[in-house]
Amino acid sequence: VLRLNDLEIEISEFKGKSIEEDLSKRDFTINAIAADKDGNIIDPFNGIRDLQEKKISLIDKQGKALEEDPLRIFRGIRIAAKMNFDIDSNCHAQMEFKKKLLNGVAAERIYRELVQILITDKPSYYIRENLAIFFEILPELKPMHKFEQHNSWHIYDVLEHTLAVLDNTEKNIFLRFAALFHDSGKPSKFILDNQGIGHFYGHPEASEEIFEKVASRLKMDNKTRNLVSKLIRYHDNRLSRKPDKIREFLKKNGFEFTLLLFKLKRADNLGQNPEKVKHVLEELAETEELYKKRMLRFDNIKLNNLIVKSINCTWIQHKEIVAKI
Repeated sequence: VLRLNDLEIEISEFKGKSIEEDLSKRDFTINAIAADKDGNIIDPFNGIRDLQEKKISLIDKQGKALEEDPLRIFRGIRIAAKMNFDIDSNCHAQMEFKKKLLNGVAAERIYRELVQILITDKPSYYIRENLAIFFEILPELKPMHKFEQHNSWHIYDVLEHTLAVLDNTEKNIFLRFAALFHDSGKPSKFILDNQGIGHFYGHPEASEEIFEKVASRLKMDNKTRNLVSKLIRYHDNRLSRKPDKIREFLKKNGFEFTLLLFKLKRADNLGQNPEKVKHVLEELAETEELYKKRMLRFDNIKLNNLIVKSINCTWIQHKEIVAKI
């Protein structure tokens, strides 16, 4: 791979006796377009047409390219999500039919594609359209599918709520992973009370445990794993508005985590019943403002300490110079 500023160019060996034969060994039509030294376009599989129609199509309708490298199944979803394309019906059918081949792909390669999908503009659409494939690589999502919550605070099943939360977060990979798994423990913690209302006591801890297994399987880096786990653990906590508790929380957890937690909690609320959460969102905004004000005070204290230390250091150096003179 050659990187020129923000441009990434992948260089591969020539395959076949002609450029047409080389292009025939590619996966999707939009990846099988070439130009000669004079700038003449070579497009034997109508890749330009598919680009114009915003469509992902296979060169070989039988999907042999997917068998040669099963990661192409997931890569097709990533390309579609990144470019806001659709996957044509034949391509989609072949990807689903061969989805079990993904189990033989190195976890690191799956993880890299998953990250790229999650930080697109609307990841929920491409997860929903390719559920069978996502269930193959992330079976932890399957119990959430069509799991009704039986609670007036929720108008969606667990998976649909999760996808709404996912889209409501900004394109930050920590938030996106936390959103995807924050309620994954709900099905295992579901109880129905005497009034027919559903409850999920202890689901943040169960969700964190599920995410930890996923993170281990995908060989996730430690920073992402630790931060996401913590966000999932705290996502349902009610944050205190008492000054001493705010100070204690910030000292223990830091600014980055605190700001991310408020963003996750807001996205979580936005994925619930809009008729119920208006006052909750208002209260959350007020609480966040209190925490931000305390952060500013911490920053000012740190800055003042630096200034004092700088002055003291300069004074000590001054005294040493005077002594030498």
